[in-house]
Amino acid sequence: MLVGLWHGAGWTFIIFGAMHGLYLCVNEAWNLRHKNLSRKRRKQGLPPLVETKLEAALYHGITLLAIGYSNVMFRAASVRDALSIWRGSIGLNGAYESNLSPQQGVELAVVVLLGVAIVAFMPNTQQIMRRFAPAFNAEEWVDVAPAMLSWTWTPNWAGLLFAGVTLFLGVMFIQRGQAIFLYFNF
Repeated sequence: MLVGLWHGAGWTFIIFGAMHGLYLCVNEAWNLRHKNLSRKRRKQGLPPLVETKLEAALYHGITLLAIGYSNVMFRAASVRDALSIWRGSIGLNGAYESNLSPQQGVELAVVVLLGVAIVAFMPNTQQIMRRFAPAFNAEEWVDVAPAMLSWTWTPNWAGLLFAGVTLFLGVMFIQRGQAIFLYFNF
């Protein structure tokens, strides 16, 4: 809840922080359960539990949904607005009539599938930058959840050019809209 208060003084931020606290508690309880089951299996002479690719994909999907729902609370103007968006996201606000053309629907589906593929298969930034010790004690946990596709950044001219162009385009796209620093709103 303190994380939420850090971001702003409002119920949506407090609930946002509480949601993340709940997520961490559930994760820790699940990990403890997994360790205890593996310990019992070892005592019985059985192999420890091994996470399958399907289970990993399921865990990633649950995590994405949980973070998505908490981000709705973070960005909503009120708790009532967030609840309305949540109800709509699972079809509880009645019939839905799309204003999207068929082409826009296909484009949206492609973007969503591309995003899901990136999250599901690509390494995170800590794994990409692993050669440079990107965080304190990173070597202890960087291999805990390996990505399906491995990629470690090696500085070379092509990589630096790609990073520079990406940064430039990112700044240009940000400048197209109104770019007010979040904390200036409070």
